[in-house]
Amino acid sequence: MHPPIISAYDELIAEGWVQGEAVGLAKGEARGKAELLLKQLKLKFGPLPRGTEARLLLVPERLDELAERLLSAQTLEEVFSEE
Repeated sequence: MHPPIISAYDELIAEGWVQGEAVGLAKGEARGKAELLLKQLKLKFGPLPRGTEARLLLVPERLDELAERLLSAQTLEEVFSEE
């Protein structure tokens, strides 16, 4: 038996699929972190200003940093300082 022949087209499709899956997973992880951080912010500071959720979604690379700041912040502004 001969191994199946995989065309360059099939390889490109498979590579695109893997890349797309990785991007989707990263976006989903960031969304989950943002939702958890939003919930924690509400629990600590009460009702949040409009746009806070959008603000979190715009900085997915900083969500871990913001979550750490939340632990010691006395105000919402302290969480987002140096933004």
